[in-house]
Amino acid sequence: MVASALRSRTARRVTRGPSIVDGAVRINDDSPEKMGCFRATWKPDPACETIVEARVRVASVTARKGGTSMWPWVDGTPISLLVSDGRFQEGLTLRPEKITNFLDRVAKFDARRNFHTRRLVIRGNDMSITPVEGLQQKTFAPQPMIRLADGAILGVSRWSVRYDDGVHVGMSYHFDPAANRFTMFESRIQTLKDTGLSNLMMFERQIFDVGGGRLLVSVRNRQRGPSTRPPSESFLMQSEDGGRTWTHFSTIGPGGEPTVARVSETEMTAVLRTSGAFEQRWSTDGGKTWGPPVTLEEGSVDADLTMMSHGVLACSYGRPGSNLMFSINGGKDWIHHQVTTAESGFNYTSVQEIRPGRLLYVHDAPRLRALYVDVERVK
Repeated sequence: MVASALRSRTARRVTRGPSIVDGAVRINDDSPEKMGCFRATWKPDPACETIVEARVRVASVTARKGGTSMWPWVDGTPISLLVSDGRFQEGLTLRPEKITNFLDRVAKFDARRNFHTRRLVIRGNDMSITPVEGLQQKTFAPQPMIRLADGAILGVSRWSVRYDDGVHVGMSYHFDPAANRFTMFESRIQTLKDTGLSNLMMFERQIFDVGGGRLLVSVRNRQRGPSTRPPSESFLMQSEDGGRTWTHFSTIGPGGEPTVARVSETEMTAVLRTSGAFEQRWSTDGGKTWGPPVTLEEGSVDADLTMMSHGVLACSYGRPGSNLMFSINGGKDWIHHQVTTAESGFNYTSVQEIRPGRLLYVHDAPRLRALYVDVERVK
């Protein structure tokens, strides 16, 4: 394992070695350049659980490139506890305001004044894409898509253009059931009045057919002008004419990159990207109103939810790693986590059930990749 302080702009003394104080290793790394102030060798045993603990207080840190990013291999880990068995590695990144592991977990708390014990516990397909002719060079390419009751597919462009009257105009696509051909038409998107003069409106992950000719879609905005609303906010918008017009249905809450799952006819859950963490919210009235947020410890960007046919809710999420987690009670508890890759990129992800029990998982670390994930629900 390695406990390392990579950089301190104010320290100028020579690093002193570790010493034993009250039965524990005391590490004093005050070098502005060197890394890895303490190392210890160990023999991993796959049959055994490995527990590594460190009791530390983190007053302040400065990363190698002037920040405290969650990408330790990019910006330099300010203070870290690293464990490697020669093939795989995992670790804890220690900061004054939070603790993270290297791949997918975040827990916020104040570590500036008191010592805390941090514990790390270790237990031990090919895909081809055939493009639709004529779709590859469209400025307004479709992002959220849904198969309609008649078998045809509706796709709505992520991007739109805002006009002076507050209406956004985007492009929608109507595909034949085999997705070989498509036609295009304009969609009018009526936003809330106070949304900033240069507001950017983006259609995100999901479209839902909620019956009665009604469609719901997840949308977010980004403020670029004066407004009394948050700088980024996520919504549900409604269409009653097949996607030709969209109007505001409900406000999910502050935050961007929304992903929404319809758990039942009345229950929905949403995960939003906020500053450095995910927030999850629930609705019990079909998305009309949303409850208070719960901060998740997993990931930081671009979550994607999909409700599987056997009742398991799957969520892909990214940064620093590309990951999956699962829930059997509609997202109230996330009981199983899987790191798909520790490689870095944008670590944006997407996951969809393509047949009962099988997920198609796509991520971009370090380049676009895809794999199948078979999920079994057991008692």
